Amino acid sequence: YVTIMEMAAHGKLYAEQIVKNADTFSRELITQGFNLVTRKEQLPVSHMVGIKGGFPQDNQASAARLYMADISCNTKKIFGDNCIRIGVQELTRRGMKEEEMRCIARFFKRIIHNEDSSAALEVQQLNNRFN
Repeated sequence: YVTIMEMAAHGKLYAEQIVKNADTFSRELITQGFNLVTRKEQLPVSHMVGIKGGFPQDNQASAARLYMADISCNTKKIFGDNCIRIGVQELTRRGMKEEEMRCIARFFKRIIHNEDSSAALEVQQLNNRFN
């Protein structure tokens, strides 16, 4: 509902950028070794991306690591799989585009797989560029 309201307020270009950002984010997550929720092998065509695997532990521990690095997401069961769910609409509304989506996907790899605590500072720096 909120996303529909944002699209109405911000227009067609905003909606198109959300889809581009979700696609770019999804493709880079796959490149980084994550498994995504897909429908018939098709990547999402909305604001939401579901990550269903490629975690060193489980989705909740991985989401907790992201949260500690100031990346907001949640955990859900999607089609029976324990997933991390993240939306790109707020990032898009703030002005982030494809390059930032690739960067954020790389943060996921560094934070979840490599337990790289230095990534938190870079997440903060990226956020500050779009305040």
